[in-house]
Amino acid sequence: MSQRFNLLINVFSVLGLLTISAVSAHANVITTCGESNGYGAYLSNGNLGPQGNFVKDGFSGSKIIFEADQNADTGETIVDVIFYNSGTPYRASKEGKVYLMNHNPTNNTWMVLLIAKTYLETYLFYLDNVGRGEVVWTNSRSGGTPKATLMRAQCG
Repeated sequence: MSQRFNLLINVFSVLGLLTISAVSAHANVITTCGESNGYGAYLSNGNLGPQGNFVKDGFSGSKIIFEADQNADTGETIVDVIFYNSGTPYRASKEGKVYLMNHNPTNNTWMVLLIAKTYLETYLFYLDNVGRGEVVWTNSRSGGTPKATLMRAQCG
């Protein structure tokens, strides 16, 4: 009985690893974008004060990877954004819910929304058919030091 149980555990472990590998292998990278630069404003005690003016801001050495995949069962397009800050990756789907609000093939735009516990991000990708173009993205956070940013990065 114990040998059968161990065999079942091994079989399910192997199947689990194969499933994880298969799921990872199907993520389609739509584009990779370079360093983000733009403007940021910090809020002081919830009110715009002297430090609340927008100033030049950016993420030196940052990178954004935009992924999309189609669910074979539902036909729904699933998207994810991976943001690299100082070499550390942050996957949007691990932080909160990620929604493809709109993909407009007529003008080659993808509008993505991330809703996390203490912040929101919006991404507007404008890309050609091979993933070249740009992304404009925003972040508004209430956790830590409240801040709002507007960033832009070249893609492809």
